[in-house]
This record gives sequence, C-alpha cells and structure tokens, in this order.
Amino acid sequence: MKESQEIYANANVIGWNKSQSEEGIYENEINLKIQKKKSTEEPANPGLNTRWNRCYILTGVCVLLLCVFLLAAVIVLWVNYNNLNIKNNQLLSSNNNLTVERDHLQTSYNKLTLERDQLQASNNKLTVERDQLQASNNKLTVERDQLQAINNKLTVERDQLQAINNKLTVERDQLQASYNKLTVERDQLQAINNKLTVQRDQLQASNTKLTVESRDSSSH
Repeated sequence: MKESQEIYANANVIGWNKSQSEEGIYENEINLKIQKKKSTEEPANPGLNTRWNRCYILTGVCVLLLCVFLLAAVIVLWVNYNNLNIKNNQLLSSNNNLTVERDHLQTSYNKLTLERDQLQASNNKLTVERDQLQASNNKLTVERDQLQAINNKLTVERDQLQAINNKLTVERDQLQASYNKLTVERDQLQAINNKLTVQRDQLQASNTKLTVESRDSSSH
C-alpha cells in the first residue's frame, strides 16, 4: 500500500514537473519574443556585455589555475612514487645479492666441513695404524727402532694434520662470524625494505585521498 502511494506521488510530481516545464518553455518563448522586440527597439547595453565578458574571463582564469595546481600535485606524487619504486628495486637487488653471497658462504662452509671430516677420518686412520705399529713393536723387538722411526714420522704428520685442522677450524669460525654479520645486515635491509613499503602504502593512500578530494571538488 505504501509503495503504491509512493508511485502515485511520484507520478503526480512527474506530471507537475512536466506541466511546469511546458509552462517554462512557453514563458521562455514569450521572453525571447519580448527580448527580440526590445532588441529591435532599443540598442544593446555595451557595459552589461563587458561585465559578463569579465566574469567569463575571471572564471576561465580560476579554472585554469585549478587545473595547473592539480597537474602539479599529480606530477609531484608521480615523481615520489617512482623514487620509492627505484629505492624498493635497489633494496630487492641488494637483498638478492646478499642471499647469493650467503649461499656461496654456506657452500664454502659445507666444503670445509667435508674436508675437516676427511682429515678427521685420515687422522683416525693414522691413529689406528699407529696402534697397530705399537702392537707390532711389542711383538717385534727387532724392528722396534724402525717402527719407532715410523711412529715418530706419523706423529709429525699427525701434528701437521692437527695444525691444518686447527687452521681450518679458525677459518670456519671466521666464516661463521662473517655469515652472522651478513645475516644481521640482511635483517637490517629487510627492516628498511618493510619501512619503505609502509611509506609507499601511506603515499598511495594519500594519493587516493587527494584524487577523491579533487573529484569531489570538481563535482561541486
């Protein structure tokens, strides 16, 4: 029932608007005829035309200044957006380079670990051989001096291997420290990247807000 009343009311409004528009058209035709008659009878007022021309020029200048201001704002936002994209790409490239260097260090670390294990296995093997020679020394008193010389040689080689092992351990610790330092730098760069991403999102939101406000001002 309420909807039918609203439809009836809208129909009445439309009919009234139609009658009003017809009356307005009729009045406009009468006014045009009167103005034509007056224009034939009286000369046009040049001061009034000059006033309207000034209003038109002032309106055009205001619109032109508004367009220039909006264009400058769009250019500034675009330049800032491009700068943020460039910085973001640079950070991503640096992050990728650090990742590649980290992988190289990890590979080198794994290689050194494998060599260390091989040296440890060789050291264990030499220790077993030394024990065997010691047993043979106990068994073969005659070859004791020869086996003692061999044992001394193996001891020297063992010390050399131990020194190499110690050197590799120091190098491994240095690589570990370098790896930790690179990890800290990577985390710092990631934090900077996240901060720049937040700033970019804020600028994007500000750009969207300015675009909406410019559209609203244009519509008004």
